[in-house]
Amino acid sequence: MADIDEFALRQAEAAAAKLWALGSAPFPLANGAIIQSHIEHSVTDTTISFAIHARRVLDNRRIRTRFTLDEPFRHWSPAHGLSKVHVLQDALNRIVHATEFEVGFERLPDDAAKIAGGAVGVIYLRTKTDRREEALIDVFALASCFFHQVLPALRSTQGGSEPTTVH
Repeated sequence: MADIDEFALRQAEAAAAKLWALGSAPFPLANGAIIQSHIEHSVTDTTISFAIHARRVLDNRRIRTRFTLDEPFRHWSPAHGLSKVHVLQDALNRIVHATEFEVGFERLPDDAAKIAGGAVGVIYLRTKTDRREEALIDVFALASCFFHQVLPALRSTQGGSEPTTVH
């Protein structure tokens, strides 16, 4: 492969787009076990891919900016005394080095979606490593941070411009 950084960037972009979709979509609560099982697998696979590729790009291009996970799709607070991860690099490290990893579905307000029996959403990842305590990472905020903070920082180091959108 000619340029591993460019490959990693494209993979991170694709994974971030999937996390954006998965972290903002409602899923059925009633009789939703099959769908939730597939969504859980997809979120796990996509998150690990995102973390590996995003870390590679940031490390290889020596980007040391402290990117923050401050744009959640849904506002929530951790329960049971757990902390929420606020820095992208910390989140990436926790994902890559996780010894425990769980996708967190939470019930959505009744008016959040028109799904018979109610809806749940993928809100967070519960991670723990051999060196770090258990903490929660906002799934949507990972993607939002990547698109709104990381990509602009990468473009500024390359002298690139914002890609245009076709309507």
